[in-house]
Amino acid sequence: MNSFIISKQLGVIADELQHTADATRVAIRPGPQRRITILQESNTWADCIHRHILWIASQIGALFGKTIPYSILAPDDISTTLSYLQHIFGAKRLQRLDKALSFNLSAKEGSREYFTRKDVAKIFAGAEEVTWEDMQELFQEIKTPSAAIRYLTIIESDVLRNTFRDAATLDGCCKRQYDMLKRLLAPFAKIEHAFLHSMPVAHPVMESTLTEKKLRCLTYHALRHYHADAPHFSFLVAKELAGRALPKGVLIPHHYGYFENMRCIEGGGEQKYLLKNHGSPWVPSAVLYRGTNPGNPASLAALIAQHIGEDGIKVNFEETLRYLTSPALGFVRKSDEPLMAIGFSQGGCHASLWSHLLPHRFRHIVTICAPGIERNKALEYAQRVEGLNIKIDHIGEPDDDIDQFGEAHLGVNTSIRNVEVSIHIAHPGAGRRAIIHRLPCPKSIGAALGRILFGYPASHCRPALGRSLIFTKLSTADATQAPLVERFLSHDGAFRDQMWERYRKIFAAAMRRVLFEWQTSVKNAYTGLLELGELMMQGAEEARPA
Repeated sequence: MNSFIISKQLGVIADELQHTADATRVAIRPGPQRRITILQESNTWADCIHRHILWIASQIGALFGKTIPYSILAPDDISTTLSYLQHIFGAKRLQRLDKALSFNLSAKEGSREYFTRKDVAKIFAGAEEVTWEDMQELFQEIKTPSAAIRYLTIIESDVLRNTFRDAATLDGCCKRQYDMLKRLLAPFAKIEHAFLHSMPVAHPVMESTLTEKKLRCLTYHALRHYHADAPHFSFLVAKELAGRALPKGVLIPHHYGYFENMRCIEGGGEQKYLLKNHGSPWVPSAVLYRGTNPGNPASLAALIAQHIGEDGIKVNFEETLRYLTSPALGFVRKSDEPLMAIGFSQGGCHASLWSHLLPHRFRHIVTICAPGIERNKALEYAQRVEGLNIKIDHIGEPDDDIDQFGEAHLGVNTSIRNVEVSIHIAHPGAGRRAIIHRLPCPKSIGAALGRILFGYPASHCRPALGRSLIFTKLSTADATQAPLVERFLSHDGAFRDQMWERYRKIFAAAMRRVLFEWQTSVKNAYTGLLELGELMMQGAEEARPA
């Protein structure tokens, strides 16, 4: 079994991970910046062999009813490592990590088991995911005039206390101070150290809890470079974080500060995170809407519902409204505070519908690869925002067709005097003409279904991490681009094919009869199947060359 030797330095636990000659141990070597005493020295080859022989002997002895005390094999590793981890991360935070990651520190200490590579990977990845509670705890420690702070020396602790002298509360800190706390709570030289050089790989169907956590950490690392209103930021947050069970209180960085995931509200197929902004008063707090949840039947049912998203609004409207309007609940600081709405796929429909209900609250709306909403609601929204300064961004990809469904996008028919609507097409570097005209829409239902079924996993569900993207922008602020943007919003012209829209509506209606009305009437389900068959035949006929 593997045990681990951990070393530290100021603000950096690991500068370089390096395997020792002892294949059963992993040493984290101190960097060149400072001479550090390693708490547990690597044993010699002779001692390594001796330990292995004893361990093997204990296993063989167990077969004959004889045991060798395990303490002979590992007398000090567990107690020394636990006390060291408490010294680095703090006792309370280590307990929270233990509870969240389920490696049961107390049981390991009692049975004197080794820490495995997976245990340390969990600790490092867990430490990288900093929460607001972690920062509060460290801030209180800094404000308490006592001995050294965590693993810092007395002198280093005094310097840190002097830096936070003018901050009365954590909420009153600036971005630079938040960054200092973040470095102390996740003291790794490189993001790779959090994964012990085993970089996570996204899996489209199922991810382990540890892989999910690692991918979230990678996303935080990428987000810290972008402004909160940049399309890159919304694209990463919506595609990489919203569907990965964001922990309560976790901090999401951006260029000017941090978003705190204050609460998750769900019901009726809708799930949203309330992201409270810290560190930059000019950046609005945000509501992040996740896309379709494959594990939620209500979320799946909403995909082919006649009015997508309405059930979710009905179920959690009152709870959501309280958080958006009551400063006492902690999400908003003022009852009329402007907010930002971000949504991917079905979540983009939810963001649009909530913006339609509360146009005076959501001043910046971002949808990513999202279908449109009902045309009458989009036109009604245009009247409601008259006189308000609104910014709307719709983000799509050239080979993703999902945003071409629906009746209209939010922002159609709005006045360019007070509402700026922009279309951002994310691509790896295709030409501008190809981006504007997108892919040609199929002329038959068979071709349309084929593109959706086979292209959906490859395009719509494509990860955002690790991709170098360019965002081509079309905006109503440019008079020459405004007509093209309007055609996209109304699903007409170069961005839209009316034939596909007609097929999609008939197909959705037929699927509703098959899936939802068969219990009420077998005849309705049979009619739906006939309609689907006719559509396929019609598609085959239209696809036949003249």
